[in-house]
Amino acid sequence: SPTIGLQLPPTIASLLERSDLSANENQSLRRFYEKEGRQAYTDLNRLGRARARLKRAHARVMQELPQGRTSHLLKRGNFLTPGDAVEAGTPTVLHPFDDTLPRNRLGLARWLVDPANPLVGRVTVNRWWGELLGHGLVRTPEDLGTRGDPPSHPGLLDWLAVEFVERGWSMKSIHRKIVTSATYQQSSRFPDELRERDPLNVLLARNERRRLPAELVRDNGLAVSGLLHRGRGGPPIYPPQPPGIWNHAGGFVTRYSANRDENRFRRGVYVVWRRSSPHPDLVAFDAPDRTTCTVRRPQTNTPLQALSLLNGQAQVEMSAALAQRILHEGASEDTDGKISHGLRLAVGRMPRPAEITELRRLLDGARARFETDPEGATKLLRSARVPIRDGTDVAALAAWFEVAQVLLNLDETISRT
Repeated sequence: SPTIGLQLPPTIASLLERSDLSANENQSLRRFYEKEGRQAYTDLNRLGRARARLKRAHARVMQELPQGRTSHLLKRGNFLTPGDAVEAGTPTVLHPFDDTLPRNRLGLARWLVDPANPLVGRVTVNRWWGELLGHGLVRTPEDLGTRGDPPSHPGLLDWLAVEFVERGWSMKSIHRKIVTSATYQQSSRFPDELRERDPLNVLLARNERRRLPAELVRDNGLAVSGLLHRGRGGPPIYPPQPPGIWNHAGGFVTRYSANRDENRFRRGVYVVWRRSSPHPDLVAFDAPDRTTCTVRRPQTNTPLQALSLLNGQAQVEMSAALAQRILHEGASEDTDGKISHGLRLAVGRMPRPAEITELRRLLDGARARFETDPEGATKLLRSARVPIRDGTDVAALAAWFEVAQVLLNLDETISRT
């Protein structure tokens, strides 16, 4: 049908379905075309010209040579003194290279994922185990060779590696097996008998409480406060950071303009990265500078982390958003109900009575202080980019801001158990 995909008036659509049209009906079609059709063609041509002006992205790729070049051993590493010719091959101590495979990168990839090769599966599942449970079954994920640590549970490591291969290299399948296991679902409580018998948790008798990675500390705060923008892909983002940091990196001045739209609140994986000057909030929580490959990130505890969570512009904005979320979503609840709702958002569990009492004491003290200092409350909210509307109880909102700031700074909020 010629009307498929077109949004036409019913009368015009019915005329296009017929072949025996009267003179008046032909005239109606002509008038519709002159009024609507030409405008549509004009818009289409305009969009076509705009598309032609767009810059196309080019991705560089590697391509195999039609005929591989001859490679030589270089005597003392000097390319001017070549030695014997060598060919591409694989270590003879491992499974043999199939003669039907091409001796190029494609052949190497297929050799690596051959079910006869135990290494790829073992290395991969060991790293996933370490990401989920704090440390791998082999505690040196960067070295599973003779110089690395032996596996604490070799049978489990082998079984997971075989499952990974036999399940079609399914990441989801292995992750599901790990997170639904009794080992992963253990409590992170650390009884005295375990502290004496197994302080490093080699026996996997408990789960381990550990801080979130640097990027997830920020992402978690955005999610709790309701600011997280879940858009995918696109160019790097520029979240707020202290002014002037880029001006002194590399010996030249570079302007850093923080995003002011929804990109300001996107996930940490999209944060712009400058190796000579990475984002200070990520560095404070042990994110590597990416100048070298880092398999294991260290975990340190420094005063800079507390200062970043308390005073960083991004954290201040998250606290303000969480305060508004508590007030909005708990509008029908009393003070204790609002506190309980905020704590559940932050740590994902029901609060204890002592926690509600302490937070209520903090809220009451902050409100009394801001009622005597409305200018301070206004200044605080403006620094957090909170729009203050007429009729807003500034003292109450500023007091809930302080409660929200405490919730986002709890050790339990930035840790996983």
